[in-house]
Amino acid sequence: TIVMKQGAKLQYYKHFNKTERHISMYGEITFAVTRDQIKPFIVSTPTALIEVLGTEFTVAANDDETRLSVASGKVLFTPNDPTIPLHCTAGMKAHYIAETATINMTAPGRKMEINGKARSLTFDNMELKEVVSLLSQFYKIAIELPENEAELAFSSSFTQESIIEIINII
Repeated sequence: TIVMKQGAKLQYYKHFNKTERHISMYGEITFAVTRDQIKPFIVSTPTALIEVLGTEFTVAANDDETRLSVASGKVLFTPNDPTIPLHCTAGMKAHYIAETATINMTAPGRKMEINGKARSLTFDNMELKEVVSLLSQFYKIAIELPENEAELAFSSSFTQESIIEIINII
């Protein structure tokens, strides 16, 4: 199911639902999508790529930003820069601003912000396994975390620190 707000634009490709389920969009559109592992539903916006893993969600996009709100299920949200895939589940919101390369992600009781241009990261009540995953992708380095520390809550901000400095603080 697709519900488009006035002024929204949607483009689908010739082979839609035959070999793929890929669309491009602009404006605000709400989707309810059935999971299909062979043909995942992929939404392209001017600033992000969203791979649907079976869900209901809303996307608002223009040339400068993309907003995602997940009502149910799971979505993989990947902004253009920094290219960090974020797994978003029910109740989560992601907002990407291209000009500052800023990703804001909120979920009940937790949030994070990554600013690619300023090289700043802010985590508020995030599980340490999520923080380590994001740091690994942001700094393009493998980081291991002891399993017994994976679910610890972590809050901190970093601006232009090296990955070594951040790991020492953690």
